[in-house]
Amino acid sequence: MSGYPLSTLQLDGFRHVTDPSAEAVADRLFEHYGIERANELFRKILEYRYHDEIPGFFRDFMEEPGPLPDWIDPDKIRKGRQVFADYGREVILSLLCRSLPMCYICENGAHVLEATARLIDVPRNPNYTRRLLETLQFVINVCDNDILQPGGKGIITIRKIRLIHAAIRHFIHQNMLWPREFGDPINQEDQLITMSGFGLEVVKALARIGINLSGKKGRAGAICGLRPGSCSASRNNSCPAITKPATK
Repeated sequence: MSGYPLSTLQLDGFRHVTDPSAEAVADRLFEHYGIERANELFRKILEYRYHDEIPGFFRDFMEEPGPLPDWIDPDKIRKGRQVFADYGREVILSLLCRSLPMCYICENGAHVLEATARLIDVPRNPNYTRRLLETLQFVINVCDNDILQPGGKGIITIRKIRLIHAAIRHFIHQNMLWPREFGDPINQEDQLITMSGFGLEVVKALARIGINLSGKKGRAGAICGLRPGSCSASRNNSCPAITKPATK
């Protein structure tokens, strides 16, 4: 899909598009090991601990080079990383105070947060704090110098996020009745909105605190947020259609 802007009807269609390749891995893990053992393996992987018990098909998904989308522009991503290097603390503040709250109040997508209780702190289980720290660590990792390198920290982190999302979809479909009008959990439209929040909204937030990025630098900063997320999309061609007019 190369045209833009997308119509409401086209965007609604993305609410039923997810990530089949990641879901195949997550489903296979749960079927092979059961819920408790699979969850234990997920925790180890999220903590960047690779052990011999991690199954081969899981490693293959994480480490396979795989082609990047043909519209990836390494120079723009390099410039976007430089924005983060120059204003890292301010970018993180913008994420916490603007981007994430805006994403969390999107009605349909918020149903997933409610179902998984990921934003509810309880004694000895600070879900909200952990959620924020995981998100910030994701941003730091995808702004690493090796974001486009096979097996690099950025690509590995993106694939871990894809598997987490696939595991959440598995959990929801197995354990509750999910209304079709919500769209599939963590669908492509919700992820496109999130990518916009991590890119364009950060640039707007920086302006509010007195950091006015120039045209090219602002676009690069937005792309730094938008492009890494699109590497996790199962329909990569949808991403330029959303981000191209917005970054102008």
